[in-house]
Order: sequence, then C-alpha cells, then structure tokens
Amino acid sequence: MGSARYKREHTKKGLCQDCQRPAVWGKLFCEVHLERRRKSAEKSNPIQRDKYISEGRCPKCSIKLEEDEKKYCLKCGNERRKDATNRIYA
Repeated sequence: MGSARYKREHTKKGLCQDCQRPAVWGKLFCEVHLERRRKSAEKSNPIQRDKYISEGRCPKCSIKLEEDEKKYCLKCGNERRKDATNRIYA
C-alpha cells in the first residue's frame, strides 16, 4: 500500500508493508496480510478452482454446493448476477 520508500522503511523497521503490525519473521507482511494474500492466491489459482469444481464446491468461496446449485453457491451466484446487471446498466 504506499510508495517504494514507505515499503523500504517498513522493511528496515521489521514492520508489515501494508500496515503498522510487526512482520512475520523472514517475511514482508504480518500474519493478517499473509493470510489474505494466501486466500487470494488460492482463489485465483486455476488448478485449485478446478479441484473445487470437481469436488462439488463453490470455486469462489469453497463451500460445499447443495444439490440444486450447479457451479456457484447461492450467495456467490447472486453476487455474480448483481455485478453483471450493474455492468450492463451502468
């Protein structure tokens, strides 16, 4: 989040590059931001997404799908429809 100088200074002080928390030893980010980055990378990984689909789980939030749900859970499917509608009428 910030300029290169901000990130350099935080790294020298042993702080997370995105906030003021102490960084995990040997990493650039705190536990909170490492977990967020891990989850984000997991969702965007096509191999992981295909694995979720083959296991009958929602590729967006990884919860088990009900019998009447096809690819996405109701929550994620509704979000996708709202986004598409907003893009059409915006």
